[in-house]
Amino acid sequence: MIRFLILFVLIAFSINVRATELPTVVVQNGMNKILLTIENNTSTPVTNLTVTVDKNHLPGWMVVQEQIISIYEGMTNNVAFPITIINPPKDSEAELPFVLTDDIGRTWQVRLGMRFSEPLPTETVLLQNVPNPFNPDTVIRYHLGHALQQRTTLAIYSLDGQLIRLLVNNESQNQGTYEVRWDGKDAGGRQVASGPYIYRLVSGNFQTFKKMMLLK
Repeated sequence: MIRFLILFVLIAFSINVRATELPTVVVQNGMNKILLTIENNTSTPVTNLTVTVDKNHLPGWMVVQEQIISIYEGMTNNVAFPITIINPPKDSEAELPFVLTDDIGRTWQVRLGMRFSEPLPTETVLLQNVPNPFNPDTVIRYHLGHALQQRTTLAIYSLDGQLIRLLVNNESQNQGTYEVRWDGKDAGGRQVASGPYIYRLVSGNFQTFKKMMLLK
């Protein structure tokens, strides 16, 4: 997924940067690109302008590649600045201090807020619970790929089909990824016996199930 955010940087003899108030872009795993629009309003060309980010302030899950450009006087140049995101923690945020330096040492800066978000799923999938086997509890994740809200139910059953627990009870849920924890107890709060169980997902017209094992 490649995402673009446009920033405007005005180069003058004195440092002069124009941008909206700490704009923020949502990024995803993989390659993202920030589109910088840089204008040179001086009477001389700006050559070998290095566009980079202060790497002392970068989180470990982000990799940037500096760019070098030249801009003639009175001209504007668009720079697609590549940023690679590698498996950041959920809901991670960062602030990027862009630094522009020309070949005679003049420097301009502009800051950008960045927030990581997992891409929305395009398919409805029930994932294997983790851990499995488990004791005393486990986490069940599922993806809902539908564009419209759907009534969704996630339930635990014994192998003979007896309902043990409703974890999600006919709730209207949007497209996205969901996570539910089961503590190994039934609807009455009683600890269930060790052994295999079935968990079943129903969302709209979609339904599927998987098996899991409770060990003691």
